Amino acid sequence: MKVKLIFVSTAMIFFLLLIGCSEKQIAIDQIIGEWKVTSEQVNLEKFTSTHGMIRIYEGLRIAEHFEEDNVITILGDGSIEFPTITGGYELDYQDGYNYISIIGDSSESVHPVYVNDDTLQINTYILKKIK
Repeated sequence: MKVKLIFVSTAMIFFLLLIGCSEKQIAIDQIIGEWKVTSEQVNLEKFTSTHGMIRIYEGLRIAEHFEEDNVITILGDGSIEFPTITGGYELDYQDGYNYISIIGDSSESVHPVYVNDDTLQINTYILKKIK
């Protein structure tokens, strides 16, 4: 009985630690605004160990819109404006991580997204808030 109690207690502590390690869900108002793509690099080893190589390949699908110094505008109505096209977006929270779906006329791609004050990371691209 004592061993079972220790096992259950250990499992509960592990579960609570796991929950505490997850990202908080991003609110739309945190990403609304104009963002400028920077030349900053993410730690690819850390990124791929968290999200897998498939996310790197998915990021290549949007690379032309995330060139350095491009301005990207994210609006509260679910639309996103790139320098040459306008599309849509949806935020999703799954398994403790935030994702943004970027929706074009003929395609959709899903990317991990992080926000911290004036910095937005979509996939491996780092953006700084303009306003």
